Amino acid sequence: MLRLKRVDRGADFFMMGGDSLRGAALLDQVRAVFGVEIPVQALFEDAGTVAGMARRIEPRARAGDVRTIPRRPPGAPVPLSQAQARAWFLHRLDPAGAAYHESRLWHIDGELDVDALRAAIVEVARRQACCDAVRHGRWRAASARRRRAVDRARGRRPAGRDADLDAEVRARVERPFDLAAAAPVRFTLFRLDSRRHALLRVWHHIVSDGLSTPLLQRDLTEAYAAARAGREPRWAPLAVDYADYSVWLAKELEGPAFGRVARVGGGGSPTCRRSRCRRTGPGRRRRASAGVVSRPLAPETAGALSALGREHGATPFVAFLAAFEVLISRLSGDEDFALGTPVSGRVVPELAPLIGFFANTLAFAPTCRDRLRTRRC
Repeated sequence: MLRLKRVDRGADFFMMGGDSLRGAALLDQVRAVFGVEIPVQALFEDAGTVAGMARRIEPRARAGDVRTIPRRPPGAPVPLSQAQARAWFLHRLDPAGAAYHESRLWHIDGELDVDALRAAIVEVARRQACCDAVRHGRWRAASARRRRAVDRARGRRPAGRDADLDAEVRARVERPFDLAAAAPVRFTLFRLDSRRHALLRVWHHIVSDGLSTPLLQRDLTEAYAAARAGREPRWAPLAVDYADYSVWLAKELEGPAFGRVARVGGGGSPTCRRSRCRRTGPGRRRRASAGVVSRPLAPETAGALSALGREHGATPFVAFLAAFEVLISRLSGDEDFALGTPVSGRVVPELAPLIGFFANTLAFAPTCRDRLRTRRC
């Protein structure tokens, strides 16, 4: 995983180049090989070394301590997951909004079998429980998904200019979803000429996250090849589907494990108070909008942050986070605030091949002086 020829039993995973993503993959491998589940925070405590990991694995292996997601009973009602419930509420608040639409446009050069493509889309919808409609905060029956799996691929031909295609794409991306009556995913096929096409996929965030896009592309590629060859897709069967996950999660959140988490997190949230951040101008307000701000760090700055982390036994992410906390504290004049970082939410390996909304935001209210001394992040 770290592509090292030799690892000492006492060498720290993070100091050897590991990060949170590789850490999650490592724990997946531990689960697959030893049949035990090691919590992520253990890597930041004593399981970041081979010796420490062995001490964690041994008692769990004897006790058979592993978390699994069972198949739901036939006909059982399927609630929305927590993440989906938030997306559903925001959709009901602004049904015409497109803030939670995510799209991808694939350009296809060469011969295209449109019938095979249509069959492939329906086959993927049958495999992945991502195309149901929502009714009163619950998923409708699977028969609805079979009846209208997707907004079927349509052969439309823009006027021929890139600007015309852009306008067509934009109109379809911004077109509202009716989550209570229709599938939350749409495909549109644009015919540019006899050997050039563009396939647009638009779906609502309620059925997808950042890891879902490559999964769809993988499944769709295999289903299309199978449809052209007249065979069944050669993909591994799914151990569970998203509906199984939703039912399991609802029970987990009602159980004692969630109560322990709530008690630990309760009472520690920062209070809301006025910030002393400067305004953009006298008497003027700027409307905030979501987005991503990217700026590369100079090599010497990145090296200094990594060195600071190593000095305190922390990862580069934690070192950068500590610097960010200092900045936020200075701008706001406050040391009592919460920060959030995205997490995949795919808590067991069975969820890895599923299309769905698993991602979440982990909120924490750390203090700047403690961040580098504890690596629990």
